[in-house]
Amino acid sequence: IILACFGALSLYIISMVSFFILRKQKPNLDRPFRVPFYPFTPIIALSISVGALACMIFSYPYLFGVFLILMSASLILFLKIWKQQSIEHQSWDLLPREKTSSSLVP
Repeated sequence: IILACFGALSLYIISMVSFFILRKQKPNLDRPFRVPFYPFTPIIALSISVGALACMIFSYPYLFGVFLILMSASLILFLKIWKQQSIEHQSWDLLPREKTSSSLVP
């Protein structure tokens, strides 16, 4: 459960930081939902989640190390698969396409 909390807090912090970046880079973007008392409530939420993560790291340093190892291994695996798939897709684009007579598009 502690590892899940590390993950949840990490993702919450990432989403809050992303929220501020999006508001700064695209201030005129149409938003169906307005955050009440912006920017105070997101700053408070980000501060609480950073504080909670810091307390958890202090309380469970060994489990935080396990969390970092698992996340690093996942990132390496993701990048390896992504690189392999991007190489495969590039080779697909280089192959000549056959014309079919049953094509609906002229």
